[in-house]
Amino acid sequence: MSEFLIRKYIQLNQIPVHAQFAVTYRCNARCIHCYYGDFLRKTSEFSLSEIMCLLKRLAKEGTLDIGFTGGEPFLRKDFLDIARYARKLGFLINIATNASLITKYKAKELSLLYPSLVRVSLYGGGREAYSKITGNPDLFIKTIRGLDFLIHHKVVTEVMIPVFNFYTMDDLLVMGKICSSLGVGYDFSFAFYPRLNRDLKPLEYLVSQAQLEKFLTKIPKCRGFFSGCDTKKINKQQVICLSARNTIFLSPDGKVGNCFMVMAQSRIPRKSFMKQFLRVWRNDPLLQRHRESRWGERIQCLGCDRLYQRYCIVRYCPGVALLLTGELTGIHSYICEISARICNAISKINVTEKQITDVEPPCTNTIS
Repeated sequence: MSEFLIRKYIQLNQIPVHAQFAVTYRCNARCIHCYYGDFLRKTSEFSLSEIMCLLKRLAKEGTLDIGFTGGEPFLRKDFLDIARYARKLGFLINIATNASLITKYKAKELSLLYPSLVRVSLYGGGREAYSKITGNPDLFIKTIRGLDFLIHHKVVTEVMIPVFNFYTMDDLLVMGKICSSLGVGYDFSFAFYPRLNRDLKPLEYLVSQAQLEKFLTKIPKCRGFFSGCDTKKINKQQVICLSARNTIFLSPDGKVGNCFMVMAQSRIPRKSFMKQFLRVWRNDPLLQRHRESRWGERIQCLGCDRLYQRYCIVRYCPGVALLLTGELTGIHSYICEISARICNAISKINVTEKQITDVEPPCTNTIS
């Protein structure tokens, strides 16, 4: 069967090929930029037996891979049991964590599960930065120790470094050196998202145009964040978010969506969640609109300068538009402002599109 026919089959049958599962809202950090905000105070979450039932149902429906997130997933004492069961069912798994709770034992057990990726966030080069960003200075040493355990046991790991506007050049270089000394691949991220309650506070930490120019000039690796963007002319009939058609998101408290930003408007009683969550994912009006939103609906964007389109974050994320405007194809001043900031910075330092797209993608340590 050709790839085209496989894709068509998946689309017609609405198969959730990919799953994202936030197994808990609990977290041992209180990051100033976290998009969950007050959600971290929620304690409701599925039991191990309920999660096993959900995973079994997803396996039956044709899901191939699952990304486990939180909160901090390792705050669940049964998380390794969850991961083991997912692998037993044949899923590829990846995990997002701050690594502060990774012990030698947990790293060894993870290595036996062969996760496709463990993605770790790094919030600074020392206790002071961690205190400012996470509210927990002790997490720095614990994170570095956890990373060391993961690398020692040859777990495929990647570090993501969010770039705050109070970071200096030295801050970024120090974090890069830490990752290099550990032997782990890393990348920088310049994206911050509104909170799920539409609080725009996290957006205050975005770098300025002048800072972006400086970082892109002095640290070429920063350009990797902007690589891989599609510069082809937009087809008006093209669906804006392709992943919405085959990705399901499950929250700890029994909600379902296409991603953490685009959640079903339909509410599912907890008692009947196991039976109804896939039906809701397939039929909820908002989720359906998300899957079918096309570029022809973005009249304002279609008339925009090509470079601005290229760097417009909403081109890749209607969920951001939904949080900012209440509409999947809405326009918010923040979107245009950030797009212009990025475009102007790259133009000013005379970095060509080829220099941006030729930056090597983030590397990861591999199992030898």
